[in-house]
Parts: sequence; structure tokens; C-alpha cells
Amino acid sequence: MQLCRLVGGVLFAGLIVGCANKPAVEPVVVADSMTFARVRDDVMRMDPKARIGQVSEVSPDENRAAVSDITTEGLKDGDIVTFLDGNQKPLTTGKIIRVLPDSIHVKYDAPLEGGRVPIVGDLAVRFNN
Repeated sequence: MQLCRLVGGVLFAGLIVGCANKPAVEPVVVADSMTFARVRDDVMRMDPKARIGQVSEVSPDENRAAVSDITTEGLKDGDIVTFLDGNQKPLTTGKIIRVLPDSIHVKYDAPLEGGRVPIVGDLAVRFNN
């Protein structure tokens, strides 16, 4: 009987310690329309020639994202884009592979350590170099 209590106590303690050591998972935050407008205004104040849009579609199996609501004037294939979440945390970068009149297609790189791939609602910024 004492052996059962001892084993039960060890298992319970292991469960408590094991659960306590798990790192907290950060919630996924994307930009709503108000955040998008605020960030666009902030970026444009810092760099009037920057372009900012919002991820509208993602093909994770091809590492590609479509970015809409972006002024494409002056953008070209090969330009580098930075993806940000709704908190303006950098996620990854990518290269423009297609420029359309009101959107771009980007082949994105693997995410930064601890980051994630772009998802619909994230932001994409092309800073002027």
C-alpha cells in the first residue's frame, strides 16, 4: 500500500513539475483594419517611400503569400519585403516574385527563430533603401 502511495506521489509531482516547465505559447496576433491604418501611417511618417500592405492569401506548401492593399508603384520582382504581425513584431522576410496593379506575390523565407510564417492578416512592408 505504501508503495502505491509513493509511486502515486512521484507521478503527481512529475506531472506538476512537467506542466510548470512548459514555455508560454504566444497568441497569434494579426492586424485588424485599425491596426493596419495606424501602422501604415507610422511607417509612412518614418519612410514616405515605403510600401505597406496586408497578407490576403498564403500558400504554405510553396512559401508564398499574396499581399493586397499595397501601392505597387515602384515595386519590382526581387525587392525585399518584411512581414510583421499585428504587434509589429518581425516574422520573416521574402522577395517579390510578381507585381500586379494592386497586389504583390512574395516568396517568403523560413521564419526567424521563435517566429512563425505569415498568415492572412499579417502586414508586409517594403522599406525604401
